[in-house]
Formats: sequence, structure tokens, C-alpha cells
Amino acid sequence: MFPSESYQIRDERLAEHREVMICSDDGPVPRAGDLFTIVKDAALHDLMVLDVLRGGADWTARCRVVGVA
Repeated sequence: MFPSESYQIRDERLAEHREVMICSDDGPVPRAGDLFTIVKDAALHDLMVLDVLRGGADWTARCRVVGVA
């Protein structure tokens, strides 16, 4: 789970593409293959990091849904 003050979770592409973007300007940088879990619409979504874009201290991780419970 992500503390809301350190991360931004952008889920506009969740329904159509099964992708979520996780952004931060001060959190630890994930690596491709890392796994995370978010809650959306009362369901747990397991995510795998596909790639990470970096710009200075800022980063954005593109994640794919690999499971829903």
C-alpha cells in the first residue's frame, strides 16, 4: 500500500488497458518486476512494474494489473 502523501496513483487506464501509473517525487524508485497492491472500487489490484521513467528525483512507474481480489 502507498502512503497518499508520498505517491500519486493515476488509474485512468485501469479499466481499458489494465494499467496504472504510480508517480512520486521523493519515494523509493521501483524496478521493473516489482509488485505492488492498490485498492480500487473495493477490490485489491496486484500490480507489476513494467518500466520506470525518471526525471531528476521524480519518477513514474507504469504498472500492469496481474491479479484482482
